[in-house]
Amino acid sequence: MKTLTWLASYPKSGNTWARMFLSVYRSSGQSISSLEKVNAVTASESRYSDFVEISGRPRTDLTELEIDRMRESVQHRLAASGRSDRVYKTHNARVRHNGFPLIRREFTKSAIYVCRNPLDIVDSLADHVNFSHDEVIDLMNSPAHRMGGQDSPLVTQHLDTWSTHASSWNSATEFPLLLLRYEDLKANPVERFRDVVKFMDWELNEDRLEAAVAATKFENLRTMEEKQGFAEKSLRSRSGRFFRSGVAGAWPQRLTKQQAARIIEHHGTVMQQLGYEIPDLDAVYAADGLADIEAGLSPRA
Repeated sequence: MKTLTWLASYPKSGNTWARMFLSVYRSSGQSISSLEKVNAVTASESRYSDFVEISGRPRTDLTELEIDRMRESVQHRLAASGRSDRVYKTHNARVRHNGFPLIRREFTKSAIYVCRNPLDIVDSLADHVNFSHDEVIDLMNSPAHRMGGQDSPLVTQHLDTWSTHASSWNSATEFPLLLLRYEDLKANPVERFRDVVKFMDWELNEDRLEAAVAATKFENLRTMEEKQGFAEKSLRSRSGRFFRSGVAGAWPQRLTKQQAARIIEHHGTVMQQLGYEIPDLDAVYAADGLADIEAGLSPRA
């Protein structure tokens, strides 16, 4: 029963933007009245409520081992729901934990993997969780990186390192996978979201496609969050925003040369596999006065 389509990503890589587009295109294709529309055709596979309902026990009684064992039952129920138009968001790496696969291939029809240059992820994730850049780099380099758990509406999601996360999905051979790079979405949103519609095997309507892309422009989503708030915003966020800047390639203004070097050292191989060029840091930080950052001055906003 292979019916599940995953929308997988490492955090702060553009998953929510893709979900907004999918929901708007699949419904009206027009303007958005609320950011909660993101749930119109997308859902999470890690909701505690599903695990509690299937187990018949309070969430506080469920151990990590029991949760991992139950993922098969939860994903089986999702696959059997009959919602062929629904896309399931996950931040899990496609690995095993406690001996159990986090993503069950026997229920998987296909997957879209949204990735972003890890150099840009650092600043975005640091704001989201209110960590320093160095602390976030430690997370991105850690096989033990996880999110969710007892204090969250979601069960624990296991991310592993950024490289392991990206490789675990993009090495899949058991099902079709579409790689969706954040930078390509920024540069050519209509073209890349057209690829998504075709991959989903949905009817392609060019007018609706362009309207949905226009409705889900980053500036529109940020303005809506300012007016209405957004349930997915982190309570720990330093800026108090979910949709903060949305730019691509700003990492030289955010990271020191040493911090950028740490990311490249740990993840350069996978970056290249995903089509990211490895920058010449000496040249980057010698240009445009960026050496000031390395000297310990405040990064530019």
